[in-house]
Amino acid sequence: MGRWVEDLWHWEFSWRREFFVWEEDLLCQLKGMLSRVKLSVSDDSWVSTISVDGIYTVKVGYWFLSLNFLPDTNFNMDECRSMKHLWDSFALQKATCWTLWLSRNAMIFEQKASLVSEIVDAIKRTALNWFLAKKSRAVCMEYE
Repeated sequence: MGRWVEDLWHWEFSWRREFFVWEEDLLCQLKGMLSRVKLSVSDDSWVSTISVDGIYTVKVGYWFLSLNFLPDTNFNMDECRSMKHLWDSFALQKATCWTLWLSRNAMIFEQKASLVSEIVDAIKRTALNWFLAKKSRAVCMEYE
């Protein structure tokens, strides 16, 4: 697949057959994409982009969130309106994230795997329930 030459990775492909004409362009695209990937011989590690030294701490996380997501001391009514609009937006995206998160947690902590069809059904139920709950005069929720 390739080799290291002076700390740089050089791709070397060997193919089982000759390319069709239409595949040659795909190979050029593949080589272009791979040329932008910078491989390293060092071990992988997590680096925090929000701290100067690259090390994440709760203090740095709190600082970043308060700096970027909390309103400053000057109360801005327009910011509150925009956040309310975001919260009141269509529930499907939120239901999808929430359901995937619950499914992930069930897999990790309870060793319970879900079928894709079960997850999709749960997303539909959650989105409908969320939508109905946001209505001011929702009579009842869909049964579970």
